[in-house]
Amino acid sequence: MKFNYGHTLFLIRSLMLCVFFGASILLLVINAGALWIGLFCLLFFMSLLIFCISPLFTSHEMTRGSLILRQGLLFKASILFSNIEKGEIIDFSPFSYGVSGSIRKPRIVIATGKYNLVSIRLKEQMRFKHVLGKSASEIIIDVNEPEIFINELEKRINT
Repeated sequence: MKFNYGHTLFLIRSLMLCVFFGASILLLVINAGALWIGLFCLLFFMSLLIFCISPLFTSHEMTRGSLILRQGLLFKASILFSNIEKGEIIDFSPFSYGVSGSIRKPRIVIATGKYNLVSIRLKEQMRFKHVLGKSASEIIIDVNEPEIFINELEKRINT
């Protein structure tokens, strides 16, 4: 069962990046040579891929034995249901978005906004190589339908 989240942020980011690209190309054409225009275009398309297109592949999935968390093409983690203590809907405003780790607490955030957040508490800390090897016992994610996600998670934890 897959759980997606809203993509509005990334669509707005893509639109703004394209507007910036158009304006920059206009300025470059007026004042720069072909090499600079080529390098700028390469940088633009790499940025577009990493910041705008990659996050559109984000979804979280529950399989028979594990919860798979994905943040675009850059982050993927599999957590066994036997290692999940509980899940709950929270009212928390993350310091940063995307994939980030807390310095003070054993927590990572895999979120794109401050709404529809779910906290997943683990029985034992896990190490996440995509967050510089940080160990965490709490993971915060966002999903479109947190109530359905929590219900499904509780069913799978208790079986």
